[in-house]
Amino acid sequence: MGEKDYIKKKGKWLMKIKQYLDQSDPGATMIPFSGALEQRLLDDPDNAKTFLEENKTQSNLDKIIVQGFKALGLQYFFTVGEDEVRAWTIPKHTKAPQAAGKIHSDMERGFIKAEVYKYDDIVEHKTEGAVKSAGRYRMEGKKLRDARRRYSYDQI
Repeated sequence: MGEKDYIKKKGKWLMKIKQYLDQSDPGATMIPFSGALEQRLLDDPDNAKTFLEENKTQSNLDKIIVQGFKALGLQYFFTVGEDEVRAWTIPKHTKAPQAAGKIHSDMERGFIKAEVYKYDDIVEHKTEGAVKSAGRYRMEGKKLRDARRRYSYDQI
């Protein structure tokens, strides 16, 4: 939709689309989006926050990404090294060996364990060593699932 309509949260077609969506797929999420607004924010990142505050609006890109992941049944898992953190996309409920296979097929075949800790714990304690000292670090075997709340890396 156009930038002005998006900011006003009104548009010629918005209610008609919402009504159609409610009839054809009750409970489905509708997320308004303005490509023009997103382009403006990308073109002028230094003033993006001020523009959003002055116009009492926000970007919906994050919401689109989160809802898209939910709709597709996907999640992230993270690998952590000394100087690198990477996010990998996997289907929800993927077991640890198959998640490791996303990185490299040899890792799936040779998977033994995952060293696991929660994202909140690393934020709170700042280092992996501090997470270990606090007793918030653990080893998980091949049955590890649903790592969406965990910050982990896999070893073979």
